[in-house]
Amino acid sequence: MSTAMLMKTNLKLLRLPTIAAEWEKLGREATTRNETYEQYLLKSTELELTARQSKALQDRIKQGSFPSSHFIDTIVCIRLCK
Repeated sequence: MSTAMLMKTNLKLLRLPTIAAEWEKLGREATTRNETYEQYLLKSTELELTARQSKALQDRIKQGSFPSSHFIDTIVCIRLCK
C-alpha cells in the first residue's frame, strides 16, 4: 500500500477528516515555503481545530432551533420602527 493510502487510512481512523483532506496540499505549500515539519504539523492541527470549532458552533445553532435570520430581522425592525 502506498504512503498516501496509509496516511489517508490512518487519518480516517484517528478521526482527523480535515487533515485527511488537506495534508497533501499543506505539504506542498510547506515545501514551497521551506517550512519545518513542526510548522507543517502546527498548521495542519490548527486547520483541524478550526474546522471542529466551526462545526461545533453550527451544530449548537442547529440544536438551538433558532428562528431564521429573516424572522429575527423582521422582529427587530418591528420593534425599532415603532
